Amino acid sequence: MARNRFKLTLQKKIILTIVVILLIFCSGILIVLDAARCNHFDYLNTSLQVETEERKLVGFNLDKDSVTLGTVSTGAIAERAVFSEYSKKATARVWLEGEDKDFISWTSITPNKFKVIPNEKQEVKIKAQVPDDAKVGNYTAKIIFCYNNK
Repeated sequence: MARNRFKLTLQKKIILTIVVILLIFCSGILIVLDAARCNHFDYLNTSLQVETEERKLVGFNLDKDSVTLGTVSTGAIAERAVFSEYSKKATARVWLEGEDKDFISWTSITPNKFKVIPNEKQEVKIKAQVPDDAKVGNYTAKIIFCYNNK
């Protein structure tokens, strides 16, 4: 009799474990599907030139097709503002993509998620904090704007 109770308890534990695993799996799928759901994308190229000598001047970039963070010294911070504008009510997410993983890891986007009011501009700040040990060179990435219509 005691052995039967143990088997039943073991069966319940196995079933409970399977249910928990399925819930975690389904939650993961929902997160991935939500992340992949974009009705519209906008892309902006961005770049940053790193040099070892100290830079005392900061330049301005008025180009609307790309965001050039300029030429900076190692250990410097470069920041630019861009504006997002979309014609529909939506939720927007913003991130960087590209092969320069170092550049992407130094760069933050604020806000990286926001509610879109149709035809109203939303300021988004791109900030690159170049480490002291960064390699000299030109770094590039794409700023991705994902709009999920409501």
